[in-house]
Amino acid sequence: MIAIESFKAFKPRDISAITILAGLLSLITYLLNQVAFDNAIALLLTLGFFVTLTTLLIRKAGTAILFFAIVTALTINLASFGVDGLSKIIVMILAGLVFELTFLVLKIEIKNIPLDVIIGAALSTASIPLLTGLVASTEIIQSLMINFLNLIILGFVSGLAGAVLAFLLWWNIRTAKWIMKFEYE
Repeated sequence: MIAIESFKAFKPRDISAITILAGLLSLITYLLNQVAFDNAIALLLTLGFFVTLTTLLIRKAGTAILFFAIVTALTINLASFGVDGLSKIIVMILAGLVFELTFLVLKIEIKNIPLDVIIGAALSTASIPLLTGLVASTEIIQSLMINFLNLIILGFVSGLAGAVLAFLLWWNIRTAKWIMKFEYE
């Protein structure tokens, strides 16, 4: 069942928060590209962390797609995740869509742990290697099926780790005065 209560209009402060967190992730992405050549695990982990943190803060449908779109716009010229330009836009928006569908349809919370957000981040990051391969060439996926399967599993685990870390951070700051003020004013 789709969570109708998640469909709310974005306020200017919501868009500002999404933009700030997306800008921070973009800065980290640029730094990771300068430091290490093979940084897929770190990129997927930080992506899972920031999309989870953003969604827990905003709690509205469309947050992840907007977040992914802003990150893509800020890092369009970087070949992070193996693609850039229009291909990167397609991959990242579809990954955001995977997150949003999981977030809207799953709606599982166990003892205040939002599994819909955590699983959505993990599935979203797991879909990035697959979508990158599909955008690049389906022949590559067919010839390197085991390698892509390993990348998908790696993406899932990295996204899951990032999402759990973001949740643990969120759990500790969720009652902070500035968070409460942001959410309820």
